[in-house]
Amino acid sequence: MKHSLNFFRLNYNHGRTHSGMIAYLVELWNTGKQQPLDAFLAALDVRLPPCKSLVPQLEYHNIDLAIKNEKEKVVLLLEMKVDDFQTWKKLSKKDLIGWKDVGDKERCFSHHPTGKNPYLIQTEMYTFREGIHAMEPEDRPACLFVTLGTGEFKEEFNSLDNIWKDCGLRKFVEAVESVHLPEDQLFQQWKAALQKELALRRSCWEVSEEADSEIDSGDRTGLLPMMRLGSLRRMLIDEYEIRTLGFEPSIYKVGVGPDTILNFLIPDDQREEGFRFCEINNNGMLNFKMMFYAKASIEEKQAQVAAFNEELGMAIESNYQPNVSGKYGKTKTVGRVDVGLEAHLLLPAASLTSNDISLHIAKYLKVIRPYLETEVKMA
Repeated sequence: MKHSLNFFRLNYNHGRTHSGMIAYLVELWNTGKQQPLDAFLAALDVRLPPCKSLVPQLEYHNIDLAIKNEKEKVVLLLEMKVDDFQTWKKLSKKDLIGWKDVGDKERCFSHHPTGKNPYLIQTEMYTFREGIHAMEPEDRPACLFVTLGTGEFKEEFNSLDNIWKDCGLRKFVEAVESVHLPEDQLFQQWKAALQKELALRRSCWEVSEEADSEIDSGDRTGLLPMMRLGSLRRMLIDEYEIRTLGFEPSIYKVGVGPDTILNFLIPDDQREEGFRFCEINNNGMLNFKMMFYAKASIEEKQAQVAAFNEELGMAIESNYQPNVSGKYGKTKTVGRVDVGLEAHLLLPAASLTSNDISLHIAKYLKVIRPYLETEVKMA
């Protein structure tokens, strides 16, 4: 008998799939089945105030899910991401007028919008528009930022004044597993879909796309390579502490292919001359690149690439592969080094392990770090 497809698995990367199921737990709570929601929230370290009834509202002021009590007071806000991450939101003229009243509550925001740059990061926009920053901590609704897919690899989440709590896949699965609904087939399919995502992440170095048609399909194309880069990113942060060197590794996809990128971002100062950076993409190599700005002439670009190439050659020596020929667009690959990853699938080469790969990457990052200044001097 052919195995039936799991709806939640096929629609896994749609955030509404998951926030809708939390709303379902709220509806069960209102019918007297309070254990599922209570256990789920307790596992996420959330305690709601005493309530007689709860009202779930999807897309509440652009926030994925709000839960209100019987007095219409919001007691929980939840922003759900899967393969995406929070974006920057532009403040309206009305918002900018209201911003003037923020005052000493600015500690809740990492960015202070102005008329020339009126943006806030998504969770901080919600903090501002809902007036949460002005509340006493004990009066604030619980605020959860949940990431259940490859969006978790984008960057380290931070919420000033500890307003938004970060929840990744592992903790979310633990919360779902704490719920006791053995006869509820809808819930059981959702739990199975989440458990499969976590199992794939844990076994991403062994499993292949051919083993399961649900792994690499639709707009989740490239899922396993993304998970493999996510695994490397975690090892580089936790075991090799590359953030202490100034690296802020970020994983994302670009293009039709798509090209899967692990970019070792170092904040640049946006000078017109451009800056240096490095990344791993579908070729499996650690690529050293230049970012140019519009005013740079072809001669200036060539001079910058030549200088960077010479420094890399001396620093890395025999393993360095220069790439100074070819077109000079907005960016240019100056050279690359083999870290033991096969192209496209991003699996370790023969006899190597993921630990070997992370060790190689960390070694090269430490070597080339002095050559990745944010200021690149003009020739």
